[in-house]
Amino acid sequence: MRRPSRIFSHPFLVQFAVDRGNVKLDDETLTTLDKEVTAYEEASPSDVRQALVNRNEILSSYAISQAEQSSTITPKQADAIRDRYDADSSLKFEVDTSKGVQGIEKAFDSQEFLNILRTFRWASNRGISRAELSMDLLAGIHGMLTGKLDVFIAAFRNVAPEVVATAKAGEGKFHLYGSGKPRQTDFVIVGNYHPVSHTQITKAVRDAISFYKADPSLENLNIFTAALYAIHPFSNGNKRVCRILEHALLRDLGFNRSNVYGHSYYYFKELGRFYENLTRSLDTKNLIPTVNFAREAIFYSMMYVYQAGIKKKRREFVVALQKRHGAKTDVLSAFVDKKEVGFAELRKSNFGKMTERTLINHLNDFVRGEYILKRKVGRETFYKLALDPAEERRMREIVHLCEKELTYLPAEMSAFLYPQYEAPHIPGGSG
Repeated sequence: MRRPSRIFSHPFLVQFAVDRGNVKLDDETLTTLDKEVTAYEEASPSDVRQALVNRNEILSSYAISQAEQSSTITPKQADAIRDRYDADSSLKFEVDTSKGVQGIEKAFDSQEFLNILRTFRWASNRGISRAELSMDLLAGIHGMLTGKLDVFIAAFRNVAPEVVATAKAGEGKFHLYGSGKPRQTDFVIVGNYHPVSHTQITKAVRDAISFYKADPSLENLNIFTAALYAIHPFSNGNKRVCRILEHALLRDLGFNRSNVYGHSYYYFKELGRFYENLTRSLDTKNLIPTVNFAREAIFYSMMYVYQAGIKKKRREFVVALQKRHGAKTDVLSAFVDKKEVGFAELRKSNFGKMTERTLINHLNDFVRGEYILKRKVGRETFYKLALDPAEERRMREIVHLCEKELTYLPAEMSAFLYPQYEAPHIPGGSG
């Protein structure tokens, strides 16, 4: 059995093992899938392509803002902030203590999201090349992401010192950012983990950068960003820096040329699993769990491009029926996000809108018209649209081809692609 390799030279990073033989979803597989998704996107109408770009920007920025699950900003509010920023690039949010703690917090969260949106757009439009990687560049990105936020924390201390006292012990909303500056202390709480001494941050980061520059590849990019998590170069905001950096460097490697997908949204949707894998990497000094989660995120982020196209076709199918059959097609809205829906779920979702008898009559009408298909499993009855687009079949084929390399199939993706009880069994694990 091949032993995990030690690929760094700095005394802190050399503790971390990388078992390349246990890396899931090899670079060739992900590269091939990226080319396929790119071809699919390029074949789409221009309005669909632009919608994917816009969707990626807002979802990625929103997801990064929710890295600690502490932001009060909703997706609708995030959209509104982007609209305001598009209309006024000098937009900023100010501290207003007259509205109390909640007012300060909302302004803080709004400024945080604006910082992330601005930085994501900067990184996407400008690009970041491996050649320019440096500690100064990372500090500059951190400065863009966290600018003005410590002003709000100072206001919190004046208005609600007890809130800050409770929360400031660990990385989070009320922990000072030191915008654009490397961590100045060793007082960092990440569970039981202790990152590199603040006096060694720059040297450790340089070592990680040297490793990546010497052999830039997708696998090595994932290792590099996992090493940055381990170093914890900034007092607060490290995950945000890594998300932006990884997004830009993926594009530097030739992935995601049209900027239609982003791994950050997957991190947001599966945040608990990200923390589980990161904690495992830090506790065991093995970077592979974090590396494999990053690769899983890239895989499913590409699959989401197909998913968006399929949802569009399902909606169009339902809308066409609505034009012919009116309000009774409301029952079909459940089939946009799910491949197959049971009668009990349809009855629950339509409770108060129509009687059970009316629901049954509508479903039977659609079955007779061959608009939906019906099947029974024991005492249960299930329905699905009589629609199976090529990209939907391709998504199932990709999952099947990669089944042995996947360690997880999100429940939402499973329900979207497969009839009830027919999803493949993919065991958990991260390497």
